[in-house]
Amino acid sequence: MKAQAYSSQSRGFALVVTLSLMILLTVVAVGLLSLSSISLRSSSQGAAMATARANARLGLMLALGDLQKTAGPDRRVTAPANLPKATHPEGLTGVWKSWKPASSGVSNQNYVDAKTGANFLGYLMSNPDSAATPDPQTLPTPSALGSSLLVSTGSLGTNLTNREISAPLISVKSGSGGATNNPG
Repeated sequence: MKAQAYSSQSRGFALVVTLSLMILLTVVAVGLLSLSSISLRSSSQGAAMATARANARLGLMLALGDLQKTAGPDRRVTAPANLPKATHPEGLTGVWKSWKPASSGVSNQNYVDAKTGANFLGYLMSNPDSAATPDPQTLPTPSALGSSLLVSTGSLGTNLTNREISAPLISVKSGSGGATNNPG
């Protein structure tokens, strides 16, 4: 009888150990699943962050390229946009070709013609119609995509709305070459 009791105790112990191992394996499996879901979420956030950084870098490179193209040569002149028209915002910059001033004794008409004529190359802001002839009297108009407010009352104060700057949005080609409505 003692032998029979001993074998039933060892079978009971084996059952307890087996159940304990199954519970331990279940806890490990649930832990690994939650760890993998957390890492999947963090990797998707990392991909979104990488996309945002790439878009910001693209915007910066486009702006620098346009700056070099427009104001790059040493003989170019930059001036505030409110020089040719007082109602333009103060923080916006225009680019002109340089010109030789009139000799002394001649009227100031040469200066007026030079600042409003064909010497004007454009404003340093996005322009959805890059084929249009730049006019110092008019800022680029918003495109079908709209415009984005760059400088507003949050940085100017509440009483300086005449200094707000908004730039037209332009479409950017996607990697496959098609236009997208998500300006970078």
